[in-house]
Amino acid sequence: MLRIVRWTAGIVVVDGVILLLLARLLPGFDLNGIASAAGMALGGIAVGVLLWPAMCRAAAWLPALLFPVLALVVSGAIVVVTAVLLDLVAPGAVTVANVWTALVVAILLTIVNTVVIALFGLGDQRLYDRYVTNRIRRSAGVHERTDIPGIVFIQLDGLAEPILLRAIAEGYMPTAQRWITTGSHQLRGWETDLSSQTAASQAGILLGSNEGIPAFRWWDKTANTLVVCDKLSSARALESQLSTSQGLLVGGASRWNVFSGDAADTFGTFSKLGQGVTGGRRSYLGFLSNPYSLARTFSLFGAEIVRERVEALRQRVTNVRPRIHRGFRYALVRAGTTVLLQESAAYMLTDDMYRGVPVIYSTLFSYDKVAHYAGAERRDALKVLRGVDRVLAHLERVAADASRPYRIVVLSDHGHSHGAPFRQRFGKTLAELVDELCDSQRGVSEVDSGDEVLSGINSALDEVIHQKGIATRLARRALRTRIIDGHVVLGSEHRETDDAAIQAMHERDAIVVATGNLGLVSFPRLSGRITLEQINETYPRLVPGLAGHEGICCVMARSATDGAVVVGPRGSRFLDSGRVDGEDPLALFGPNAARHLARVDGFASAPDILVMGMYDSSTGEVAAFEEQVGSHGGLGGAQSQPFLLHSASLPLEPDYPIVGAAALHAVLKSWVPADARGVAAAPDSAEQPAAP
Repeated sequence: MLRIVRWTAGIVVVDGVILLLLARLLPGFDLNGIASAAGMALGGIAVGVLLWPAMCRAAAWLPALLFPVLALVVSGAIVVVTAVLLDLVAPGAVTVANVWTALVVAILLTIVNTVVIALFGLGDQRLYDRYVTNRIRRSAGVHERTDIPGIVFIQLDGLAEPILLRAIAEGYMPTAQRWITTGSHQLRGWETDLSSQTAASQAGILLGSNEGIPAFRWWDKTANTLVVCDKLSSARALESQLSTSQGLLVGGASRWNVFSGDAADTFGTFSKLGQGVTGGRRSYLGFLSNPYSLARTFSLFGAEIVRERVEALRQRVTNVRPRIHRGFRYALVRAGTTVLLQESAAYMLTDDMYRGVPVIYSTLFSYDKVAHYAGAERRDALKVLRGVDRVLAHLERVAADASRPYRIVVLSDHGHSHGAPFRQRFGKTLAELVDELCDSQRGVSEVDSGDEVLSGINSALDEVIHQKGIATRLARRALRTRIIDGHVVLGSEHRETDDAAIQAMHERDAIVVATGNLGLVSFPRLSGRITLEQINETYPRLVPGLAGHEGICCVMARSATDGAVVVGPRGSRFLDSGRVDGEDPLALFGPNAARHLARVDGFASAPDILVMGMYDSSTGEVAAFEEQVGSHGGLGGAQSQPFLLHSASLPLEPDYPIVGAAALHAVLKSWVPADARGVAAAPDSAEQPAAP
């Protein structure tokens, strides 16, 4: 009760001040002193209590885009009714010239009120439920209850199991901690394929296969072009190539992912941009048209920019090492990832669950974005997990209230390994080293992996420009220089993949592509995959120079006589036969390293030379070939150690090995509810997949 009184008093004060300002500035609106302003504010609250419930019931029958229209009409009516009632009690206390004046007052009052509520209630779940969750429940309508549990997969991009455990131990993720300590959920690690990055992992998790994806970007010798996983044409081609139409999300929904998992209902899914059905689009429009959601999002967005600038300054002032440049552009992208994508994902997942969608998969990119720049183990990145944990707690409450029971599964697609970048350590990039060792006459093209998280931002903007209305036209105009082939492209992708750039690469002696501490070297002027013997004959200093460099652990190439060979500074390993000459260059990387490399060697897309950057097993540090403090893509450290946190009611043997994304797909697929798989099955009848 005391809370309600305090809240009412606060609203009266805020609204009273706003009304007094409007009375001085707005023709046709007048108040007779502070008492009239307070009476108008208090009367508005009382009238609103009577009118808003009726509006909310009506909103359930209207399209999402009409919500704000109805809200403004009701707000205007509240101003008129309050003015009339107040004038009856105290004649001359308030003057409202006409309905249009009342509407202007209502609009300005609503905007300021919403911003104030959002600013002071950012951490108040009750406010979020009142202004967002409850409205989503009503707009979703009444759905027939079922006892078959649905399942929600939440991917925390880039969060390694050891970092998750540290975040839990230090109090950043109380919801995850409660799940584990109470036994409602079980935690276990799994091992990624090579390459340990989102495109490869999500292809395996969602589609059941990531064959032919050796990195985030690579030079495809068969097509003589650069393949980029965050280029729309590449993502669509990969999904078409890998899909069996029986992916993880058949019958369900994909939200903010790289691939669709064969879901028909997709939104923010890169490979299916502009092709989703109404469920996701309606939900997204609901998010954009909810005044509280928008005010909250903009408030959080601004706060995140400030937080990032302060954290970047703190690193510089205290001379934290290693560190990389964190400019204002990065602050905007970070805010877009940690706020815009995360808030919209929470909204859409809430809507999906209230609509009873049987299987849902959504990616939260926030930790990964900060870990790349701030460092995977630093507090800047760990603090982001507080917001992620609040999303998990919110979804847990929604699951208890939805028309079907839901099991929540949280997983990551890869981890991050920490360390100073290769260039900072050794004063040159991998491409410059290759150029030097090749004595290149035609030069070497260097392509880093770009920013995979930008694909999520691009997806969000893409979905906006493919809608209709004034806001869409304004967005298209603002982004016109970044719209290529009908899609938004932030970052440098358009420079690296246009026809002129690709043609220039054809003329180079070598192309070097980096993904974390994984480097791919291809020779575009030499057709087909060339052998180790050909490389040694053409560039005799290259392989020994790379393998002997202190920033490189080993290199892999294919011998005409011995098959795949991994060459290190003091020995070689022959993958086909298992023979080791001298010291095993893969000893640092665990028992499955040879298996991962041999698999990549079998890809038609395998590079001429695969380079594995340094890894210090005593510290867990790597040296990324990109400008990243936290990196992933290769082998070594936590980057290959993602996690699976699943409901204890879902069957999984404690010692069941999960090595590779396809193996994880088999586990997750066995948990998908019967009504999504299209079979008649009891809620807990999923069979354990055969061990790989």
